[in-house]
Amino acid sequence: MFNTAILELLIGLVFIYSLTAILVTQINTLLTNARNLRAQNLKEGLIEMVGDRTLQAEILVHPLIKLVDTSNLMMMSLSADVDTTDQILNAPLTRVADIPPETFVEALVSILTVRAFGPIEQAARALPHSEAKRRILGLLGDLQAEPSDERLAALRQAVNAMPELPGAPTLLRQRFDALQDVYTEVRSRNAPLIPLLIGISRIETPPFREAMQVVLYSANSLETAFDKLRAWFNDGMQRSSTLFREKLQRMSLIVACALVVLLNVDTLAITQDLWDDPALRASVAATARAAVNSDLADDVDAASTPASSSVIDTVLDAQYTAQQLLRLDIPLGWSFLSLTPDMAENATALGLRDPYADSGNLWNLWPPNGNPRWFSLLVLKLIGLAVSAIAAAQGAPFWFDLLRKITSRSGSSGSLR
Repeated sequence: MFNTAILELLIGLVFIYSLTAILVTQINTLLTNARNLRAQNLKEGLIEMVGDRTLQAEILVHPLIKLVDTSNLMMMSLSADVDTTDQILNAPLTRVADIPPETFVEALVSILTVRAFGPIEQAARALPHSEAKRRILGLLGDLQAEPSDERLAALRQAVNAMPELPGAPTLLRQRFDALQDVYTEVRSRNAPLIPLLIGISRIETPPFREAMQVVLYSANSLETAFDKLRAWFNDGMQRSSTLFREKLQRMSLIVACALVVLLNVDTLAITQDLWDDPALRASVAATARAAVNSDLADDVDAASTPASSSVIDTVLDAQYTAQQLLRLDIPLGWSFLSLTPDMAENATALGLRDPYADSGNLWNLWPPNGNPRWFSLLVLKLIGLAVSAIAAAQGAPFWFDLLRKITSRSGSSGSLR
């Protein structure tokens, strides 16, 4: 009988912690979605990885990434006194919460490939319409598709054949000379890698350019380069995810503290009530056992994947969880009731608990009201709330798994071993 009482008490406390932890996670989800913290963390992680501001901006607005809202960027670009890079980096975030490694690498490679031949292509398109212009653009496309010495030589011949005119032809020759210099440095590498390596050489920030060159130093094919870039991206995102989890843990503790204080979820007071009231203890334990095989498991799974929940669904789920907690009929909430010695005597005569011992009555915790036990009540209240807050911050999966184990053991043995 004694073992049964302890087991029911343990089941009841773990169940209460499970519900409180679910509620904390649901509130966390609301805050995370309202502040768009996942997209913000993703952006911070990308900026930390990519050390070049211009490349950061290009990645954020790339069609495969779309991490920032570009609706106003077109108007921004029309203003000559606006730094488009700064505008992109400071633009409102979209709701993108995750970027697959393959998507990021594809976006990065496409940006770097465009950078490799972008300057000379821009100069070629600025030429007057002519057969020479069409030939240069065709040769440039061939070189970009499959770099080789022969194709570079053909492009050089076409560029040198341009008439000596001021403006665009001069710029074209300058851009070709720059391309040829970089090509000479990487020509010994595998041909499909050359556009990517040329694009990396055009990165303006030396430390990040050198870091990218180190990442791809031993790559001997485009497939190997993709694998190395994916590994580099995964490593950076792993660090970012670790920091985000730590941020969420701190947020969970803050939310848990606020929640247990607001609802007066006092572990010590709840334990006392469950122990003193066998009917309440048995009722809470029975509800816990029923919840293990009911929709509480779905609530725990949903709480573990908050990004998949809409705001309305999360609000409804939080409301439902709070109702489940309140239906347990455990001592929750606060009161403020002025007490008199006569009220205490009447309660004692009726076999009720001394009202001066009720730490949920804020009147008892206020020193000027004359309760001689106010200090001990306050200390015990703070301890009870602190234990509840720490427990709620551990997460719903932890407590629900423990609840499963306890209830399954009690069901098979009927006693606590």
